[in-house]
Amino acid sequence: MDPGLLEDPLDPRAVDALFQDKGPDAVRKQVLTARTLRRVRREFFGGAPVAAELYEAFRQGFLGTFDVVKERAVEIAGLIGGRMAEAPRLVIGTRGYRRAMARADLDDIMARVEGDPEEVLAALWASG
Repeated sequence: MDPGLLEDPLDPRAVDALFQDKGPDAVRKQVLTARTLRRVRREFFGGAPVAAELYEAFRQGFLGTFDVVKERAVEIAGLIGGRMAEAPRLVIGTRGYRRAMARADLDDIMARVEGDPEEVLAALWASG
Protein backbone atom coordinates (compact mmCIF):
# COMPACT_ATOMS: atom_id res chain seq x y z
CA MET A 1 0.00 0.00 0.00
CA ASP A 2 1.27 3.44 -0.81
CA PRO A 3 1.09 5.54 2.38
CA GLY A 4 0.97 8.60 0.11
CA LEU A 5 -2.63 7.69 -0.69
CA LEU A 6 -3.59 8.48 2.90
CA GLU A 7 -4.19 11.82 4.51
CA ASP A 8 -2.72 10.41 7.74
CA PRO A 9 -0.72 7.20 7.17
CA LEU A 10 -0.29 6.86 10.94
CA ASP A 11 -4.05 6.55 11.51
CA PRO A 12 -4.92 2.83 11.49
CA ARG A 13 -8.56 3.61 10.69
CA ALA A 14 -7.50 5.36 7.49
CA VAL A 15 -5.25 2.42 6.56
CA ASP A 16 -8.06 -0.06 7.23
CA ALA A 17 -10.49 2.05 5.19
CA LEU A 18 -8.09 2.03 2.23
CA PHE A 19 -7.70 -1.75 2.52
CA GLN A 20 -11.49 -2.12 2.57
CA ASP A 21 -11.89 0.23 -0.39
CA LYS A 22 -9.14 -1.18 -2.58
CA GLY A 23 -8.91 -4.74 -1.22
CA PRO A 24 -5.75 -6.76 -1.85
CA ASP A 25 -4.71 -4.28 -4.56
CA ALA A 26 -3.97 -1.77 -1.80
CA VAL A 27 -0.87 -3.78 -0.86
CA ARG A 28 2.07 -2.49 -2.81
CA LYS A 29 4.78 -3.76 -0.49
CA GLN A 30 4.89 -6.50 2.07
CA VAL A 31 6.66 -5.75 5.31
CA LEU A 32 8.01 -9.28 5.79
CA THR A 33 9.84 -10.31 2.63
CA ALA A 34 12.84 -12.42 1.60
CA ARG A 35 14.95 -9.28 2.05
CA THR A 36 13.85 -8.79 5.65
CA LEU A 37 14.40 -12.50 6.29
CA ARG A 38 18.02 -12.05 5.16
CA ARG A 39 18.39 -9.28 7.74
CA VAL A 40 16.97 -11.52 10.45
CA ARG A 41 19.42 -14.28 9.59
CA ARG A 42 22.37 -11.85 9.56
CA GLU A 43 21.35 -10.57 12.99
CA PHE A 44 21.57 -14.09 14.38
CA PHE A 45 24.54 -15.45 12.45
CA GLY A 46 26.35 -12.66 10.62
CA GLY A 47 27.76 -13.61 7.24
CA ALA A 48 29.81 -16.58 8.40
CA PRO A 49 28.91 -20.20 7.65
CA VAL A 50 26.93 -21.79 10.46
CA ALA A 51 28.05 -24.99 12.15
CA ALA A 52 25.54 -27.84 12.08
CA GLU A 53 25.07 -27.88 15.86
CA LEU A 54 24.44 -24.13 15.94
CA TYR A 55 21.88 -24.42 13.16
CA GLU A 56 20.15 -27.28 14.99
CA ALA A 57 19.96 -25.23 18.20
CA PHE A 58 18.47 -22.33 16.23
CA ARG A 59 16.04 -24.70 14.49
CA GLN A 60 14.83 -26.20 17.75
CA GLY A 61 14.36 -22.76 19.31
CA PHE A 62 12.56 -21.44 16.24
CA LEU A 63 10.20 -24.41 16.00
CA GLY A 64 9.51 -24.37 19.74
CA THR A 65 8.68 -20.68 19.67
CA PHE A 66 6.52 -21.14 16.58
CA ASP A 67 4.56 -23.85 18.41
CA VAL A 68 3.97 -21.56 21.40
CA VAL A 69 2.82 -18.74 19.12
CA LYS A 70 0.49 -21.12 17.28
CA GLU A 71 -0.99 -22.38 20.57
CA ARG A 72 -1.54 -18.83 21.83
CA ALA A 73 -2.51 -17.25 18.50
CA VAL A 74 -5.92 -16.01 19.64
CA GLU A 75 -4.43 -14.42 22.76
CA ILE A 76 -1.58 -12.84 20.80
CA ALA A 77 -3.98 -11.48 18.16
CA GLY A 78 -6.07 -9.94 20.94
CA LEU A 79 -3.04 -8.29 22.48
CA ILE A 80 -1.81 -6.89 19.17
CA GLY A 81 -5.32 -5.81 18.15
CA GLY A 82 -5.83 -4.04 21.46
CA ARG A 83 -2.48 -2.31 21.21
CA MET A 84 -3.23 -1.16 17.66
CA ALA A 85 -6.12 0.88 19.07
CA GLU A 86 -3.91 2.77 21.54
CA ALA A 87 -1.67 5.79 21.11
CA PRO A 88 1.10 5.95 20.19
CA ARG A 89 0.11 3.87 17.19
CA LEU A 90 2.02 0.80 16.11
CA VAL A 91 3.99 1.80 13.02
CA ILE A 92 5.38 -0.58 10.42
CA GLY A 93 7.73 -0.14 7.52
CA THR A 94 10.98 1.57 6.77
CA ARG A 95 11.77 5.29 6.75
CA GLY A 96 10.52 5.55 3.18
CA TYR A 97 7.45 3.42 3.81
CA ARG A 98 5.86 4.11 7.18
CA ARG A 99 2.27 3.64 8.10
CA ALA A 100 0.09 2.53 10.96
CA MET A 101 -0.29 -1.17 11.49
CA ALA A 102 -3.77 -2.11 10.29
CA ARG A 103 -6.20 -4.98 10.71
CA ALA A 104 -5.07 -6.40 7.35
CA ASP A 105 -1.53 -6.66 8.78
CA LEU A 106 -2.78 -8.53 11.81
CA ASP A 107 -4.76 -10.84 9.54
CA ASP A 108 -1.56 -11.46 7.54
CA ILE A 109 0.35 -12.30 10.73
CA MET A 110 -2.33 -14.74 11.81
CA ALA A 111 -2.38 -16.40 8.38
CA ARG A 112 1.40 -16.88 8.58
CA VAL A 113 1.05 -18.46 12.02
CA GLU A 114 -1.26 -21.06 10.46
CA GLY A 115 1.49 -22.00 8.01
CA ASP A 116 3.92 -24.88 8.26
CA PRO A 117 6.79 -23.87 10.57
CA GLU A 118 9.25 -26.04 8.63
CA GLU A 119 8.40 -24.10 5.45
CA VAL A 120 8.86 -20.78 7.24
CA LEU A 121 12.22 -21.95 8.59
CA ALA A 122 13.28 -23.20 5.14
CA ALA A 123 12.42 -19.79 3.64
CA LEU A 124 14.39 -18.04 6.38
CA TRP A 125 17.38 -20.29 5.88
CA ALA A 126 17.29 -20.13 2.08
CA SER A 127 17.33 -16.35 2.22
CA GLY A 128 20.91 -16.25 3.51
